[in-house]
Amino acid sequence: MNKEQYLNKRNQMMGEAENLLEEGKVKEAEAKMKEVEELDQTFEDATKAQANLNALRGNGVVTNISNLTAQVKAQGTLGSTHLATPEAGANHQAEKELYNTAFMKTLMGSTLNKEEMDAFNSVNDKFRNSMQTAEQHQVLIPETIKEGIWKEIGELHPIFADVRPTYVKGDLTIIKEKTEGTDAEWVDEETEGTDADT
Repeated sequence: MNKEQYLNKRNQMMGEAENLLEEGKVKEAEAKMKEVEELDQTFEDATKAQANLNALRGNGVVTNISNLTAQVKAQGTLGSTHLATPEAGANHQAEKELYNTAFMKTLMGSTLNKEEMDAFNSVNDKFRNSMQTAEQHQVLIPETIKEGIWKEIGELHPIFADVRPTYVKGDLTIIKEKTEGTDAEWVDEETEGTDADT
């Protein structure tokens, strides 16, 4: 039975129940209302069964991913040289210093020796793309130098000491008030304010 047939049959049965009530046949009217409730329940059950069938039709076979594995290779973190293993702590600091030296030489345009070139490339090659564009020929700034730069900027311009950098690529627009405020002045309590005061 489709919805239209259900509604027609229900309306017919409700009309019969109303007629029985108008004639004073209460018991027959109650029996007819019970038939309407049974019809409603039957239609609801059929609708649920149809919805479940439609849901099953759309589902494919689910792949069990619990048995699937993949080899994951650690890539390291940005700003870390990863030239030494954690067990070689003293050597790690020396490698970090070597990278800082190589970075500064690259920044100043000096030539690097083989050891410095290896240290420099081991860090920066991970963060360059294979495409050769001007935007992607970037040099990874060591964390210590970056922190020093931001510290000095914060000392020269105090607002930068309170604000963290956003690291947003491209232009960043900050919404600010366009109206120029006037200097505050003392006024009496009874003096009315103007639009320029707000």
